[in-house]
Amino acid sequence: MTKDLLKRYPYICGELKEMDAKKLFPKRREKLQRQKAEIEAFVDSIEDSRERRIVTLRVIEGLTWQQVVGKMGYRISSSYARKLYSDTVKNFLK
Repeated sequence: MTKDLLKRYPYICGELKEMDAKKLFPKRREKLQRQKAEIEAFVDSIEDSRERRIVTLRVIEGLTWQQVVGKMGYRISSSYARKLYSDTVKNFLK
C-alpha cells in the first residue's frame, strides 16, 4: 500500500467498470481488483471512526478537502483533516 495507490482509487474503480462492460484484459482486471481490495482493506482496518471517515470520504468517495470537512458534520478545519489523514496513512505504512 502506498499513498500513490490511495490516490488512484477512483481511477481504478473507473477502469474496472469499463473493463466489466467490455470484458477485456482479464489479467489487468485481476490486478486492479487486487489493488482495489487492498485499499478497501486498509480503510476497513482503521479503528478510529473519525480517521476512517476522513479516509473514506477522501479516498473512496474522492471528495475535496472542503467537501470532506463539510460532510464531517462538525467543526474541523481542512488542515486538521489533512493532518489526520496524513498521520493515519503514515502509521499504516510503518
